[in-house]
Amino acid sequence: MKVNILSVFVLALVLSLLASCGHQEERFNYTLVKSKLSLTEEQTRQFDLIKDEYSTKARAAYEASKPDRQKVKEAVGEVFAQQDAAMQDILSPEQFDIYVAEMKIERDGREKHNMQLIKSELALDSAQSVQYDLANEAFYKTLIDNHDNYHGKPDVYLQYYQELDLSRRQAFEGFMSPAQYTQYVELATEYNIGKSEH
Repeated sequence: MKVNILSVFVLALVLSLLASCGHQEERFNYTLVKSKLSLTEEQTRQFDLIKDEYSTKARAAYEASKPDRQKVKEAVGEVFAQQDAAMQDILSPEQFDIYVAEMKIERDGREKHNMQLIKSELALDSAQSVQYDLANEAFYKTLIDNHDNYHGKPDVYLQYYQELDLSRRQAFEGFMSPAQYTQYVELATEYNIGKSEH
C-alpha cells in the first residue's frame, strides 16, 4: 500500500511539473514555504542553495527522461527524495514537518489544494460536491493533456488556461446557486486561482 501511495504522489508531482512548464518562473513557491518555517539567516542561505541545486537536478532529470512518463516519474521522484533528505539535515524536526506538508501541497499543485479549500467554504451539497470535483478533474486533465500545445509558450499557456477556466466557471454556475457562485468568484480571487503565487 505504501508503494502505491508513493507512486500516486510522484505521478501527481510529475503531472504538475508537466502542467506548469508553460511558466518561465520557478515551479514551486519556495518563498511561501520558507515564510512558514521561521528560518535563521544561515538556514535561509542553506535552504536556497539546496533548492537551487535540486531544482536544476530535477529539470535535468525531467529532460533526460522524457517523453517516457514512467522514467520521468522515477527520475524526478528520486531527485525530490534527495532534496528532502538534504533539507532534513538543516531543519529542526518541527520545521521539517512543516516543510514536508508544504512541499506536498506544492508538488501536488497548490492551486488544486486551494480549489479544495474553496470547495469546503462553499457549503455544497453532496451532488454539487461531486459536480465540483468532476469539473476540476476535467479542467486539469484537459490542461495536462494539451501540454505539447503550450510547452515553452507562457502566453499561449495563459490564454489556454483562461479559456478552460471560463468553461469550468460556466459548469460551476450551472450547478451552484447564484450566492454560491458569487462566493466562488470572490474566493477564486482571494486564493489567486489562475495567477502565479511566486
